[in-house]
Amino acid sequence: MNKSELIKKVSFKLNRTQKETADIINETFSIISEVLEEGEKVVISNFGTFKVVETKPFECFNPINGEKMQIASQKRIRFNSSR
Repeated sequence: MNKSELIKKVSFKLNRTQKETADIINETFSIISEVLEEGEKVVISNFGTFKVVETKPFECFNPINGEKMQIASQKRIRFNSSR
Protein backbone atom coordinates (compact mmCIF):
# COMPACT_ATOMS: atom_id res chain seq x y z
CA MET A 1 0.00 0.00 0.00
CA ASN A 2 1.28 3.44 -0.85
CA LYS A 3 0.32 6.84 0.53
CA SER A 4 -2.45 7.56 -2.00
CA GLU A 5 -4.07 4.18 -1.32
CA LEU A 6 -3.89 4.89 2.43
CA ILE A 7 -5.57 8.25 1.90
CA LYS A 8 -8.38 6.63 -0.13
CA LYS A 9 -9.05 3.96 2.49
CA VAL A 10 -8.96 6.36 5.44
CA SER A 11 -11.19 8.90 3.68
CA PHE A 12 -13.71 6.14 2.92
CA LYS A 13 -13.67 4.90 6.55
CA LEU A 14 -14.02 8.40 8.01
CA ASN A 15 -16.48 9.59 5.36
CA ARG A 16 -14.24 12.60 4.56
CA THR A 17 -12.94 14.01 1.31
CA GLN A 18 -9.58 12.78 0.09
CA LYS A 19 -8.23 16.35 0.36
CA GLU A 20 -9.14 16.57 4.06
CA THR A 21 -7.70 13.13 4.71
CA ALA A 22 -4.50 13.92 2.80
CA ASP A 23 -4.04 17.08 4.87
CA ILE A 24 -4.46 15.11 8.11
CA ILE A 25 -2.05 12.35 7.06
CA ASN A 26 0.53 14.81 5.74
CA GLU A 27 0.39 16.83 8.97
CA THR A 28 0.75 13.63 11.02
CA PHE A 29 3.90 12.64 9.12
CA SER A 30 5.20 16.20 9.40
CA ILE A 31 4.81 16.18 13.19
CA ILE A 32 6.52 12.78 13.44
CA SER A 33 9.42 14.14 11.36
CA GLU A 34 9.75 17.25 13.52
CA VAL A 35 9.85 15.20 16.72
CA LEU A 36 12.48 12.85 15.26
CA GLU A 37 14.61 15.82 14.16
CA GLU A 38 14.60 16.99 17.79
CA GLY A 39 16.10 13.63 18.76
CA GLU A 40 13.03 12.28 20.54
CA LYS A 41 11.35 8.98 19.79
CA VAL A 42 7.74 8.56 18.72
CA VAL A 43 5.75 5.71 20.26
CA ILE A 44 2.34 4.84 18.80
CA SER A 45 0.51 2.23 20.87
CA ASN A 46 -0.37 -0.99 19.02
CA PHE A 47 1.64 0.20 16.00
CA GLY A 48 5.32 0.74 16.78
CA THR A 49 8.17 3.05 17.68
CA PHE A 50 10.14 5.46 15.49
CA LYS A 51 13.55 6.54 16.75
CA VAL A 52 16.76 8.08 15.44
CA VAL A 53 19.93 6.01 15.74
CA GLU A 54 23.46 6.97 14.80
CA THR A 55 25.44 4.48 12.74
CA LYS A 56 29.11 3.90 13.40
CA PRO A 57 31.69 5.12 10.88
CA PHE A 58 33.15 2.33 8.77
CA GLU A 59 35.63 1.66 6.01
CA CYS A 60 34.71 0.09 2.68
CA PHE A 61 36.10 -0.29 -0.83
CA ASN A 62 35.08 1.65 -3.91
CA PRO A 63 33.94 -1.04 -6.39
CA ILE A 64 35.07 1.02 -9.39
CA ASN A 65 38.70 1.64 -8.50
CA GLY A 66 39.22 -0.56 -5.41
CA GLU A 67 40.34 2.32 -3.18
CA LYS A 68 39.45 2.38 0.51
CA MET A 69 36.73 4.83 1.50
CA GLN A 70 35.84 6.11 4.96
CA ILE A 71 32.09 6.39 5.52
CA ALA A 72 31.18 8.86 8.28
CA SER A 73 28.60 8.12 10.94
CA GLN A 74 25.03 8.93 9.91
CA LYS A 75 21.69 9.37 11.60
CA ARG A 76 19.02 6.94 10.47
CA ILE A 77 15.39 6.44 11.38
CA ARG A 78 14.52 3.03 12.78
CA PHE A 79 11.03 1.62 13.15
CA ASN A 80 10.23 -1.26 15.46
CA SER A 81 6.81 -2.82 15.18
CA SER A 82 4.91 -3.30 18.42
CA ARG A 83 3.74 -6.74 17.32
